[in-house]
Amino acid sequence: MEDNLWRQKAVERRAELKELGKRRKELNSSRENWKNKYIAQKQRADLLEKELTSIKKKLSDIMRD
Repeated sequence: MEDNLWRQKAVERRAELKELGKRRKELNSSRENWKNKYIAQKQRADLLEKELTSIKKKLSDIMRD
């Protein structure tokens, strides 16, 4: 009876660890995906900010002339 108890606990624990491993992989994948989206968005925002500064400078030069 006791032999069967530890075996059942081991089987349950193995299944639990397997599920936790799957969840960890999903979280890492999701985190990496969001990180890449953030980096792309930041690059685009930086580019637009640079373009805006350039346009403001050109407009300022035109207004002075």
